[in-house]
Amino acid sequence: MKKILAILIPVFAFLLCLSCEHHEQMGFPKSVYFSKEGGEQVISGNNRLTRVQFENISFPELSYEMLDSVNMTIATHYRWISITHTYGSSDFHIKVAPNTTGKKRKVILNPYNDPDYAIIKVEQGR
Repeated sequence: MKKILAILIPVFAFLLCLSCEHHEQMGFPKSVYFSKEGGEQVISGNNRLTRVQFENISFPELSYEMLDSVNMTIATHYRWISITHTYGSSDFHIKVAPNTTGKKRKVILNPYNDPDYAIIKVEQGR
């Protein structure tokens, strides 16, 4: 019985590791900063993207995505920030509105090329 457990435990541990999500930064920066005036930046990575989504927004139902099927452009918007990328390209465009709240703003972006993804913290000063 002990021999069987000695074999099965490592096998199950290995299978558990295989089922975990695959995370790489894919050449993207870990953080991006904007001043309170807002602005625009183009972020590039090593992998082509299939989608970009917001991770920790307060009201996900207020974010929306628009697809331009002629140009294969996808635009994702949420309150003070919008992201645009061409399907299959390795970069995306971030546009941030001026910050008039007096508070620091932060959102997490997840660009994907399944199963790989990146985690990018976008911050804006107050």
